[in-house]
Amino acid sequence: MPTRSRSTRKVLVFTLLVALVTGLIFGLAPASQASHFNLSETLKEGGRDSGAGVRGKRLRSSLVIAEVAVSVVLLIGAGLLINSFMHLRNLDPGFRADHLLALNVNLSEVKYPDTARRTAFFDEVVRRVLPLPGA
Repeated sequence: MPTRSRSTRKVLVFTLLVALVTGLIFGLAPASQASHFNLSETLKEGGRDSGAGVRGKRLRSSLVIAEVAVSVVLLIGAGLLINSFMHLRNLDPGFRADHLLALNVNLSEVKYPDTARRTAFFDEVVRRVLPLPGA
């Protein structure tokens, strides 16, 4: 059980780091572009997008193209994931999954130090559970 929470923590830390790095990269790119614009060229161009310039318009257009491409890829991936999930729901697992009980039993190292005692414990559990109705 501790390994599961440790691996979960690792995944969460990795996800947090990726989100922070992505935010910094995509936040610094527009900030660096905004800090290097030529005021005289901007005043000469005029118009609605006067703060951009030719390079800024080209960069903005390529960012829009990249955003649309990424969103199309994500939509296709989501559609395939939903399709696969629907196929998995209709798949016959080869056994009856209703009225099943799954347990994770952690035996004490003090009370059951060796495999012989653990095996005896589980044999006793099976012996007691088999006479129950539905077993």
